[in-house]
Amino acid sequence: MPARAADVLFVQTNAPNGANAVRLITSGSDGKLRSAGSFRTGQSGTGRAIHSQGTLVTTGDGHHLLALDVGSSTITVFRAGHGKLERTDRGGSGGRRPISIVSAGNRVFVLNAGSGPNLSVFDVQATSGRLTPVISVPLAQGNASPYAVAASPSGSRVAVSYEKGTGGRDVELFEFAGNQLKGSSLVAVSGGGPGALAFSGEDQLLVGRMRGPGPGLASYTIAPGSTALSLVGQLGFLPCWVENDGGGSLGWATSPSSVTAFARGSGGSISSLKSRHLSGRTSDLTIGRSQKRLYVLNERHAKVRVLALDPRTLGVLSASPPLPKTTTGLVDLR
Repeated sequence: MPARAADVLFVQTNAPNGANAVRLITSGSDGKLRSAGSFRTGQSGTGRAIHSQGTLVTTGDGHHLLALDVGSSTITVFRAGHGKLERTDRGGSGGRRPISIVSAGNRVFVLNAGSGPNLSVFDVQATSGRLTPVISVPLAQGNASPYAVAASPSGSRVAVSYEKGTGGRDVELFEFAGNQLKGSSLVAVSGGGPGALAFSGEDQLLVGRMRGPGPGLASYTIAPGSTALSLVGQLGFLPCWVENDGGGSLGWATSPSSVTAFARGSGGSISSLKSRHLSGRTSDLTIGRSQKRLYVLNERHAKVRVLALDPRTLGVLSASPPLPKTTTGLVDLR
């Protein structure tokens, strides 16, 4: 990657008809974003907005990038380095219409929301970049509009959100031991209809809701055995994306027209720090590896905006060159 790049970002064009591609964007020490190449997956996107959270992910070691080709129901794996992406593998997503992917180390979890929705688990071989299927688990609520998947830092716990969960059961919690499913359960969140998810620890889960009434962003502790969620804290805004700084004490979330920084307490409590209005429609959000900047994908204006990571200001620093209107997904190379 370019030696002077403070952060290295990826988006995908989500282009249909076999033309999907990942675009590389670098952020220099001056905060300006520059296009640094386009790399074809050889597969198809949808050519329109994807109603989900996260179609790109990097492995925990930062050596590989995985892109969901939603239109083809495939996963493309790239090795990242030396200012380019090199495709190392491609395989089926384990189902149909993969809409959300997360990683825990070199293990990835894929939410397939099409016919016969499921959670598929893969390992990415650290040296070769080969994709190895591990296990595929059917979802308990096939017609409840699965939205996003999140994994705990160890990968032993995974959560899937449902926008239309039946009987008040809005989140499905999975527990894994090695390559085996240990158990799963359906649980409820306050207000129902969850969307964005993010673990802030092995037993703490942040859940965003995109419509009211009720809490917009809420923090929960997961009961032993993953049988229930206990509400710890909540904020009023309605986020479409949630990101936090791992073991730290800060988090960020986008709503359709703003970005909000919030504080996380040791027991899972959350409190709002600062909100910044952004014109257009924001979607994906990522923290730069430099830990100095926040990057937000604006769907309506087809640009990535750069904000100061400082939660006291959230000042807008710059924006990327125009991107294709179909662009989705945003991750940094960590």
